[in-house]
Amino acid sequence: MRSIRLEFLVLGTALSLAACGEVVVEEGNNNPDPTLMAVTPTDGPLGGGTQATVTGGELTDAAVVVVGPFVADNIQVSDAGTVTFVTPPGLVAGVPQDILVFNENGFTKLPGAFTYNPVPEISAADVNHGNVGGGTQLMIAGSGFMTSNANVEVSIGGVAATDVNVVDDQTVTVKTGVAPPAMAFQSVDITLSSDNGDAVFEQAFTYTRSGLLVAEKGRNGTGRGLFYVDPMTGVATQIGEVEVTPTRMSASPDGWIYEVGNVRGQSLSKYLVKMDPLTGQAQAIDLLRDPTKSVKRMRSLAFVGGMLYGYNRDGYFSAIDPATANFTELGPQDTTYNSAACVERRDASSVYYAGSFDQSLDSVNLATGAIAPGPLLGGTSSQKCHGMALFNGTYYVLDLDRGNGDVTYLEKLEPVTGLRTQIALMPSHVTGLTATPAGY
Repeated sequence: MRSIRLEFLVLGTALSLAACGEVVVEEGNNNPDPTLMAVTPTDGPLGGGTQATVTGGELTDAAVVVVGPFVADNIQVSDAGTVTFVTPPGLVAGVPQDILVFNENGFTKLPGAFTYNPVPEISAADVNHGNVGGGTQLMIAGSGFMTSNANVEVSIGGVAATDVNVVDDQTVTVKTGVAPPAMAFQSVDITLSSDNGDAVFEQAFTYTRSGLLVAEKGRNGTGRGLFYVDPMTGVATQIGEVEVTPTRMSASPDGWIYEVGNVRGQSLSKYLVKMDPLTGQAQAIDLLRDPTKSVKRMRSLAFVGGMLYGYNRDGYFSAIDPATANFTELGPQDTTYNSAACVERRDASSVYYAGSFDQSLDSVNLATGAIAPGPLLGGTSSQKCHGMALFNGTYYVLDLDRGNGDVTYLEKLEPVTGLRTQIALMPSHVTGLTATPAGY
């Protein structure tokens, strides 16, 4: 009799097949060697665990199945032509591995028959925020998405995404699911899970809520909070800190917040600035200049279509190019409104505006600057309007009461009657009320 002991080196350790039972070939054994024809499936996760089947001949009493350098698990001989097993963890993805089968009659090899799939990775997402109500479309970029048995699932902050579509190995598109309102304004992870492993893109997405935004004007380098305000309750939640001290704010159609403010490191305060509403980080566009290049400060801002409008400190209603900060004065000068801090869209051709609440809520024609008087607002000269916003068909104003210690209130405004209804007390000295941008 002669015996043959077969050994394999696995991760630097000699793995003797005696652990699975010594393979012994009897002298004079004329049984044919086993043969292999195919394996299904031909790929699986790098972590192993794939239920696989090899087919061939003379596979009865198979002692060992080896995938690459590792012995498979749960080896079961179904019949002389079929053996099932569970793949072991692999060392490298994307490189075809040999499959070997040993039994008492000998061994056989199927070269490059099984490939371990790469673990997925996420490198980018094209959208970084969306409403808690769900439905925001995202395109996720990375690798390792399109492989057999992938079963790709995506969650954002633990909330399952919908409409998951594996476009190719580097691209997956999804829509955000409905998230709890309490998750708004928290940076959360994007997680892609498949049979091949999990990929996590950390703090890559922020859920948002539509509503109102205000910012603290800030004094002595402190108190520059950016706040989300629930228009139903008036509850203000700080979501960031503004980089530039704002005076007036207005949300643009493309998702930025435009403001007039002081730029850090600059002595001038007459810049038009655009701000990221999620982070408060700002980009200075330029000094506000009229056609003569004279620099003037704006007391108010409001978007109508793609153009900004507001009153400058000289009492002229002005049309402002948001791309350049250049403006054109419209209509006659009216110094009554050189402190008009509240301006908001009325319709496609006019805006509402006000300064103090002892005045009336008037409107101005966007083409001519002509003023049309409106109802009295029923307040005092110490009550200053520090922002106006239109949200879901309702107008809101900030009422800064300088006769009462600069207390600021959020109020609903009925523009036909001028009636104001107080909703809530705001953080100290907030200014620049605006509705959240589109996409919130």
